[in-house]
Amino acid sequence: MKKLFFTTLVLIFLIFGVWSHQTQISQAQIRPQGRPQNSIVKKLNSAKNPITIAGRNYKLESYIWQDSMPTIGVGRGNGMIASVRIIAVDKQALPDKLLPDKLWVIRNSDKSVWETNFTDEPRISNDTIEMVARSGPQWSPGSSIQVVVRVKDQQGKNYLLRQSDEKIQQTF
Repeated sequence: MKKLFFTTLVLIFLIFGVWSHQTQISQAQIRPQGRPQNSIVKKLNSAKNPITIAGRNYKLESYIWQDSMPTIGVGRGNGMIASVRIIAVDKQALPDKLLPDKLWVIRNSDKSVWETNFTDEPRISNDTIEMVARSGPQWSPGSSIQVVVRVKDQQGKNYLLRQSDEKIQQTF
């Protein structure tokens, strides 16, 4: 009986400890509205779609969704997931070192920003590179958002691509 009690107690601490840690990570990536936030949003809003790098045009396509799959234990789903694709408009092969490395999702209603790095390895086809970011905030499906991706070229120069007037989708 004593052994069962201690085993249950350890499991409870593990479950709450892991949940608490995941919540802190997700919340740390969200920047609330405020004066410094306004300058970040202003800079991100200046990004274009498509952009030109070394004489070639690239466009951004994104799909953002709230993962509402039921989970076991404490928690409210797995958070927002973002899939972005950088596509060469001319359908020619991408340069070797063109790589998206940072993502911002701006909620239009209050200008909150989810800033994150990509979590999955890139999937590259001839003219497209796709990246995924996971464990985003719990924003409402249907919310109006903007998606901004930073892309680095072969010389290490940064470019911002923006897709505006997107909506958060939902999966179950």
